[in-house]
Amino acid sequence: MYRDRLTGHCVLTPPLSGTLVGRWVLENNTAEVFMNSVAAAAGDFLVPETSGHWHVLTGEGDRQSGTIVRAQAPEDLEAESVRTIGDRIDELTKVGAAWLDWIDVVPLVPGISEQVDLLPLEHLVREQFGHLETVCRKPRAHLHIEIERAPVSKARRVPAAAASYLAAHTEDWDRPLLRGILPKRILAEVRQDQIDIYENRIAARLLDNLCAYLNWRIHLLRRLLKMFLEKEDYSGSIVGTWLRERRMSELWGESIDANEGRRKAEVALEEVEALKYRLMGLLGSPLYEEVPRRAYVATTLKSTNILSNDQHYRQVAELWREWARTSAGRTQTPAELHAEAQRLSRGLDAFAMLLTVRALDTLGYEPPETALAEPIVRGASLLVRGHGMELTVTWRSDGTIGVAVGERVFRIVTLTANLAAGGGERVRESLSRIQEAVSERSRGDLLVLFLASDGEQASTEVELLASLHTVGNDPRHALAGAGCLPVSPWEIGSTERVARALRWFLSSARFLDYPLKVTVPEGAHGLIDLREHARWLISVADGTLELRTPPHDYEWEALDVESIPQVAEVSLQTARTNHQRLYDELREAVRRGKTGSLAHQKHNSHEEVLRCERIVKASYELADQLRDAHVRATALLKCPTCGESADPARDFEPLDRGCFRCECRDCGTTWGARLCSYGHRYASMLPSGNFPDTGDQRPGWEDRVYGCDILALPARKPDGQWGFVCPECGQIT
Repeated sequence: MYRDRLTGHCVLTPPLSGTLVGRWVLENNTAEVFMNSVAAAAGDFLVPETSGHWHVLTGEGDRQSGTIVRAQAPEDLEAESVRTIGDRIDELTKVGAAWLDWIDVVPLVPGISEQVDLLPLEHLVREQFGHLETVCRKPRAHLHIEIERAPVSKARRVPAAAASYLAAHTEDWDRPLLRGILPKRILAEVRQDQIDIYENRIAARLLDNLCAYLNWRIHLLRRLLKMFLEKEDYSGSIVGTWLRERRMSELWGESIDANEGRRKAEVALEEVEALKYRLMGLLGSPLYEEVPRRAYVATTLKSTNILSNDQHYRQVAELWREWARTSAGRTQTPAELHAEAQRLSRGLDAFAMLLTVRALDTLGYEPPETALAEPIVRGASLLVRGHGMELTVTWRSDGTIGVAVGERVFRIVTLTANLAAGGGERVRESLSRIQEAVSERSRGDLLVLFLASDGEQASTEVELLASLHTVGNDPRHALAGAGCLPVSPWEIGSTERVARALRWFLSSARFLDYPLKVTVPEGAHGLIDLREHARWLISVADGTLELRTPPHDYEWEALDVESIPQVAEVSLQTARTNHQRLYDELREAVRRGKTGSLAHQKHNSHEEVLRCERIVKASYELADQLRDAHVRATALLKCPTCGESADPARDFEPLDRGCFRCECRDCGTTWGARLCSYGHRYASMLPSGNFPDTGDQRPGWEDRVYGCDILALPARKPDGQWGFVCPECGQIT
């Protein structure tokens, strides 16, 4: 009934407590299903109600219920940004947008330029604040008359029933007189101003609504200001790579000028905070104190004389209507809540696909010319090439993403649950469930992206946070064998994180494929004189050629791969000519009755033709393998940081046990395959050839310093020296 997106398996019942939102989707079935009292369809995500519970009811009457960790629900700002990006990508997929169209979409908060300006409601509050203040300080009231027993000295108006009441209550007499009585207390009319009227309730609730709205705006502007400051941190950092800084600048250049945006955000934040403090000053006004806190006012106002004719209340009503247009002034129905939750999960899938496309583009992969116009839609695959590799990127119908290289597949799965929230025990439980899913699959082929920002994770233990900032190459943490990264439209480094994970998967495969081997097909032995190419091409056991170093252009031209099948073709043509000649001679000899040894010669010539045909086929296979190996070997020379090519003789150094080291003369980056002390081989790269001079060791520091320009994780050894973390055993070498 449910598909587990982490494992790809189908189950009858998911975990009933601590369910991770985004992990489970309804599987195709013909039975009618209701989720949270709303009709659900195949492919819908298992999502909770606002209470944190989920309920699934089938047409057969089977019922399942469970809970999620409400603390792991994403923030409203985060969720709405993801929904907006998802809607934009949905529009792209409907019109058949291709690779280049996706590259143009900026994976940041939509409409940054508009959000750093004061909005119409804020302008209106600033303009009409005087009217609101007047209403709160000097509210209009209704005259309310009550009949109470009061001392005679305080009675001003006496109702008609006062005399009869006094005659019946002798305790209120002072003393009797000859002609009557002298009263001590008497019924009197007490007049009071009643402030708790409909119009004043509107003003009181408007204060509450505007304060909540301004709190939301202040939070939004602070998040935007944090993004601008983060951009400055990226640009001003003295460690890391200049390419990372350029990528960040290009990303911002596509969205907004960072300096101008920061200035506008600071001005808007100051004005909105000032408005909030002025409104909070009215919370002690007579109107607000007299109106009950729970006095309810419907979103749609009733037209009263005071709201229509009083110059101050009329502006208060206008403020209320503008607030109702701006914010969610009404309670959503269960169907609307369900639709919003589904929109969030699908939007996060679309956001992850956008990050994947942009990350592959950052790393230098793109579709061939014939596939550039192919639309990127759910359920379809796209061919992508780069660095001598051919990838297949698939956006599956369940929203997961697959990047396949040969038989290896790297899977990307998104979770709307904020795995870093909920406290240490909750985080451990979530990591444990992901680890269980990893154990059912191959090691290192899974990346979990969850919706969160770095600022929301400060309360979580450092060790656990480190497990939530890994691409699966650091076995020292709780989550081993899989990647887990936070992403958000509010994080400028989200693309860099996904690119780092993809680089680890793709470049590790390339680097660990060294030394490149070419299996010589049966019959192709001896077609190449290895003595002429001994510097870079050697023969190893079992008829296998090995490229020890990438060849120079002139060395590759000297091999003349095109001539290998040509020579074999010439030999085949000679054998066929000889066979045809013997065939003609044998036929003539049969007429004369004297065949002699021609039949035997013809049989041998036929065998020679077959042998030459096998050699030709093998020569073509050998040539194809050599071309493929040459492309992959040349790709090893390309600097993964700046893209320049290294010199194969001067900069490429073959090492023992299948390792190598290469250095870029332009930017100083070193890369290659290396060994740890226990003999584990792994890929590494180091921008600028030096470890960073940084004391920042907070979780995720590698993304802030290197971005995607790193493979094996740098770390400090106990003696304070820097080294690389072995992805197999965790030793720092």
